[in-house]
Amino acid sequence: MQADDRVVELGAGIGFISTFLYTQLGVSKLTCIEANPSLCEFIGRVHRANDATGLNVLNAVAVGASEVAGKSRFYLREPFWSSSLDPEPEYKKSIEVDRIPLSDVLRETRANVLIVDIEGGERTLFNDIDLVGIQKIYLEVHTRKIGLRGIQSCFDSLSALGFAYDQRVSCGGSVLFRRVRKQ
Repeated sequence: MQADDRVVELGAGIGFISTFLYTQLGVSKLTCIEANPSLCEFIGRVHRANDATGLNVLNAVAVGASEVAGKSRFYLREPFWSSSLDPEPEYKKSIEVDRIPLSDVLRETRANVLIVDIEGGERTLFNDIDLVGIQKIYLEVHTRKIGLRGIQSCFDSLSALGFAYDQRVSCGGSVLFRRVRKQ
């Protein structure tokens, strides 16, 4: 990661990654997208407490091109990192969250790095999407949620979009995909 990278983070949680990127690596062009409105407020507090100013936090669910903008049902769980768009397993509460087209966000922010930790949503996120400008995708794979077929689908979609798995940085379920340059 470079200080001049432009990052979009899906599933921003409590703001740890965005705060780390800002305070430790000097990345100042960050957009955090988080479905849980309580976490969005918390992220804002974490950013302010660490003087991570000017970072954008959106309360939404980023979707591919085939999904129409509108609302998605989001299922809140304890611990918070288990919350997802999947109604299974048991959840504490469900809420409606705005959907925003990820490709639009990528264009507007001119992002070149995408960070994705969306509790199983990675299975279909890359099926019908324009990853304009993206060079690296840091992806948390949730095998317990999507299984081997879901992983295969996700990896196949990224491969079709011109990305390759990079084992040098990947570890377990945290994987890096890099755009393959055309020769």
